[in-house]
Amino acid sequence: METYQIQSNEFKNISKSFYQHTAWFEIVKNGLNVDYKIFETKDTDKIVCQTVVFIMKKGFVKFIGSPLRGTFTPHLGPVWHGKFEDQYKLQVLDSIITEIKKLKP
Repeated sequence: METYQIQSNEFKNISKSFYQHTAWFEIVKNGLNVDYKIFETKDTDKIVCQTVVFIMKKGFVKFIGSPLRGTFTPHLGPVWHGKFEDQYKLQVLDSIITEIKKLKP
């Protein structure tokens, strides 16, 4: 399993929710002056999960979340590309958190 950051044009809009589409991510980014990153997790060349995290800076503090309070993203979170056991999902989320920690301050 491998998690890495991707560009917004690589995000697979498989969710039926408008809040899980790149158009909404751009509206939030431009309207609230925040940034976002998209992380993709693959297992044997198959996409398992894509997760968008928003990044908000207030002074010297950086807030990162999916969803992130105050960004009108309550329906955000991992987009799973299939059905997986809870234990496997926890491993994927741990991999995503590891990558998020690598974001520069």
